[in-house]
Amino acid sequence: MELIHRTKLDLVHKHYAGGNFLIEVAERIQAYLERNLSREYASVLSEPVINETEGTIDWYSEYAGELIEARDFNDIQKSAAATQLEGFSEKILLLSEESTDATIAEWLHGLFVIPREQSSVFLHEGKLVIANWGLLDAGTVAPEYSLREFSGQFLSPQKDTEDEESSSPEIPETNDSPSNEGEIRHIIDKNTDDINEESKKTIFFYDSEDAPWWWSTKGFLWSALLSILLFAFIFYLLLRHCAIGIPFSSSLNSMLLNYCPSDSFAPVIPDSEKLSILSELEQRLRDLPDCPREEIVEPIIPEPELPDEPERPSIEERGGIRGKVDISLLWNNQNDLDLYVICPNGQQISYKRKINCGGQLDIDMNVRADELVSDPIEHIRWDDIPESGTYSVLVKDAQSRNGNRTSEFRIDIVIGGEETSHAGVVDYGQVVTVTTFSIP
Repeated sequence: MELIHRTKLDLVHKHYAGGNFLIEVAERIQAYLERNLSREYASVLSEPVINETEGTIDWYSEYAGELIEARDFNDIQKSAAATQLEGFSEKILLLSEESTDATIAEWLHGLFVIPREQSSVFLHEGKLVIANWGLLDAGTVAPEYSLREFSGQFLSPQKDTEDEESSSPEIPETNDSPSNEGEIRHIIDKNTDDINEESKKTIFFYDSEDAPWWWSTKGFLWSALLSILLFAFIFYLLLRHCAIGIPFSSSLNSMLLNYCPSDSFAPVIPDSEKLSILSELEQRLRDLPDCPREEIVEPIIPEPELPDEPERPSIEERGGIRGKVDISLLWNNQNDLDLYVICPNGQQISYKRKINCGGQLDIDMNVRADELVSDPIEHIRWDDIPESGTYSVLVKDAQSRNGNRTSEFRIDIVIGGEETSHAGVVDYGQVVTVTTFSIP
C-alpha cells in the first residue's frame, strides 16, 4: 500500500448514503466490488484511513510506481484515464441496477460523489485510482460535483479551431443577375420577419392564449395590487400596536392612527423613592435564614478497563516472536480488530501487507469464524531497530460479532525493554489513530 494523497478533514465532510458514511464502510464496498466484478475494479477506489493525529484522511493505493495527478495529464494520459473511468462507471451503474439490496445500490451511486476543490483522480503505474470518493466540499449539504462532471471538464478532448471552422455552414454562391438578387432579398426579408415574430412570442409569451392567467399582463397587475394592499395592512397593524414609529412631530403621530398614546408609558419614580425601595429589599434579604449549602460532588467517570487478565496466553504461546520493537493489540471479545502501523515513508504494515518497512505482522486472530477466541491478540515486531522517523499506530474494527458493536482494547509498545500502554475504544467499521512513537 502506498500513500497517494492526504485530505484535510476541515476542508470536506463525509457523504451519507444507504444509512452510512461511505468512507466508514470502504472495506465492505471494496470487498463487494472484488466479489461481484474483480480485484482490478476494487483497486480503482483507494483505501481511506482517518488520521486523527494529523487531522487528515490518508488515501492508499495498491499500486506502486509513477503517480500522476489529473491536472498534470498529457493528451495520451487523459485519453487513457477517460477510457478507464468510462468502463468503471458503466460497470458500477450496471451493478447497482442489478443489486437487490437497496443499501448497496445507494453506496454504489455514492461512489461518484467527489469534492470540487480537491485532487481526486490519478494514474498510478498507468492504472486509474480515485481518491476523495464519498466526500463533499465543506459547507455543502448535498452532492454538487461528480466524477462525470470531472471527466467532462478535464478529460474530454478539446476541439480544434479547424474543426469548428469546418463545421460552420457554407454560404452558397449566387449569380450576380438582378433576378437572383431580388429572390435572395425576398428570402432574407421573409426569414427576418419570421425571426421577429418568434422573438415577439418569446418576449411576450405571457400574453399568449395558452399561458396561465397569473402569467398574463392582467394577472401581473392584480398580483401587484394585492401585494400593495397586504403591505399596507401589515404596516397598519405595526403602527397600531406601537411596533414601529414615524419620524415626525407628535401632532402628526396623533393624527395618524393615534400612534402610541402618552398614558401607555410607565410612571416616573423619584430617586428618593427608589432608594427607599432598595433599602427595604436589602433588609428583607438580611432577615432571610441562612440555608446550608449542599456539597456538589462531581461524578467520577471510570476510564476503560485494560484487558490484562493474568491467564491470557503470551505472545510466544500464540505463535509470535518478540523483537527489538514489539507492538501488541489486546481485546476481550470475538470481534475482528485489525492492527495497523503507518511507517514514516507512508507505507503500512497490516493484514493486507504483513511484511513491510522491516517489520512483520506475525499474529492475526479472530479472522476465521471457526477459530474465534475471547482473549485475542495481534502482534507486529521488528527484529532490528526500525528506520528513524515517526510511526502511527491505528486500530480498526473490521467485523463485529455477538452484538458487540463497541470494543475496548489496549496497545502495548515495547522499545528497548521500555513498555508503554494505551487504552482505547473502537466502534464497528471505525478506524482510530491510537498513538505515535518515534525512532531516533
